Amino acid sequence: MDELGLLLNKIVEAKRGIDAIFVSELKKGFLLDSSKTENGRHPDLVRKLGGQAGAGGNAMTHMSVLQALERRISDFGEETGLGGLELTILQLGEKGDIKGTVVAYISHYKGVPMVIGFVNANPQDDSLGNIVFYCEQHIKDVRELVDKKYG
Repeated sequence: MDELGLLLNKIVEAKRGIDAIFVSELKKGFLLDSSKTENGRHPDLVRKLGGQAGAGGNAMTHMSVLQALERRISDFGEETGLGGLELTILQLGEKGDIKGTVVAYISHYKGVPMVIGFVNANPQDDSLGNIVFYCEQHIKDVRELVDKKYG
C-alpha cells in the first residue's frame, strides 16, 4: 500500500467522524483511491465505495454529477468575483432524517477535475461542525499526497 492509502486508512481508523474517504476523477466517475481498512466504524461502507475489485462500487459512478455542479458553481463564482467551488457538503437522508454526510473537496490535477470525499455515516453521533472540523484537519495532508501521486 502506498503513502496515500496508508494515510486514508489511518484517518478512518481513528474513528473520529470520518467513516470512509475516496478520491475520484469526475469526468467518468472513476475511483482512483479510497480507504480500504476494515478497522473503522463502518467497514461495509468502505466495501460499498470500493466495489468488488476496489475499482469503485456502483455508488461511485454517481459522483460524476459533481463535475456539472463544479462547473456551474464556478461560473457563478466567476460572475460574482467569488472564485471557483472548493468544497461542498452533501447531506443524505429522507425527509429531514439525515443518514449520512459527504464533505467533497474539488481540485484539478493536470486539468482533470477530481473530488476528495470524506464520508460520515453517523450523523446522529457526529455534529456537522465536528465532521467539517475533522475533514479540515486532514485535507491538506491528503491533497499533498494526491498531488504527489496524480498531479
